Amino acid sequence: MVSTSERYGFIIPIWKKWWDRFCVLNRGGKKIHAHIRGGYAPPKTAEKLFFYVVKPVGEIRGYADFYERVVGDREDLWERYGHESCLGSKDLYYKLVDGHVRVTFIRFKNLREALNPVKLDEILVHLGREKTIPRKGLYISEETGLKLVCMMEGNR
Repeated sequence: MVSTSERYGFIIPIWKKWWDRFCVLNRGGKKIHAHIRGGYAPPKTAEKLFFYVVKPVGEIRGYADFYERVVGDREDLWERYGHESCLGSKDLYYKLVDGHVRVTFIRFKNLREALNPVKLDEILVHLGREKTIPRKGLYISEETGLKLVCMMEGNR
């Protein structure tokens, strides 16, 4: 079994437009947010979520405290948690989850924008990887997660 220190954090790939929207909502006082993914998506558990804004940006732009993962019927979850998403409308939601009956809402709180975003090449060095971040995301150890937080806070 993998120790919790090996699944301390989870890097979530996210499009720039969704990241920007979460930041606007967070600055506006929203406390709990929900990132939506089709099907059964990770993470099941973690302490921290790290938001990797995909190409062409290629940076971890922030992090948050993982609250919970909820998997279920797309109708039910939209009614319960849709207001926490960055989508703004049910139409956008249905376009995003097109073809999926089951969806995953990854709920998080205490969103923090990085003072110093971490570029992909720096991330890969700390992960000991040569390739990019997988589309479904990636668990990281406590040691790596704490290093990323320090880097984002300006303590390189």
